[in-house]
Amino acid sequence: MLPLEAVIAIEHARMQRTRRVAADSIAITDGLAFRHPTGPWLNVALGIGLSQEPSDADVKRLIQFHAEVDKDARVDLADQASPAYGKLLAAHNFRLAHVSSLL
Repeated sequence: MLPLEAVIAIEHARMQRTRRVAADSIAITDGLAFRHPTGPWLNVALGIGLSQEPSDADVKRLIQFHAEVDKDARVDLADQASPAYGKLLAAHNFRLAHVSSLL
């Protein structure tokens, strides 16, 4: 497992690259949510829950942000993110679609 500092640095680099092509973004705790009215892949949240605990209201804001452009919210959840964040996502009917590793 990578050290938390390395995971945070990777997520910040991903956020900067995604910010350049997304139509819009909002800060949610320690991460960002991105959206674009066309195409699915830019509608994603990155870096949330690594150094700050997200709340139920944060997850609702994430869902609403994407719903405003008629997109489903998608989250890339780092393995070192807060376990409580995973539980909040599950409570809002998010499901695991795939797993990838940075190793």
